[in-house]
Amino acid sequence: MFWYTTTGARRLRSGAWWITCAAGSASQSLLYLDANDVFVRDDPGKAIRLMEDHGCDLLFSSERESFMYDCMPEVRSWLEELTLREGLAPRFLNTGVFVCQPGILPEVFGEAMRYIRETEMTQGERVRYIRDGSLRSRLPDFPAGVGSDQAILRYVQPRFHPRVRVDHADALAWRKLPEGGAL
Repeated sequence: MFWYTTTGARRLRSGAWWITCAAGSASQSLLYLDANDVFVRDDPGKAIRLMEDHGCDLLFSSERESFMYDCMPEVRSWLEELTLREGLAPRFLNTGVFVCQPGILPEVFGEAMRYIRETEMTQGERVRYIRDGSLRSRLPDFPAGVGSDQAILRYVQPRFHPRVRVDHADALAWRKLPEGGAL
């Protein structure tokens, strides 16, 4: 089953909607693709096999950017220990592509939804506050109110490991342009 949506807290809200709609089809895997910048270029079944190879129920794509980990040092320490222990490339959870067994979504997205607020930061505000170093001081209950599904899911990731993993090898999402430029 495919699911396309927008980014940010809307992805978590639409994920909660999807969970409700898919309750009767718990045997189907879900492949999520960010509608803004992701397309399918091969057999989607490879994503399911990759998740199975990782021995997890939810596999996220990865990226090199570590934005907002300075607001959650305990998660960053956990991740650094994990990558060292398992010999993984230093990559970070990216919510643009993921594949999962639907049974895990109520747990993970339910936990993430606890950090969604009625009024949240916009992407422009987050970028400005990251650059000026004030993001953490503006959000004393980080990640509550951050308005970023990715930051929230990064924050809750250790609670669900090893059932939730990140594809550190970039096999789930193609991250290079044909002419060699990184996305």
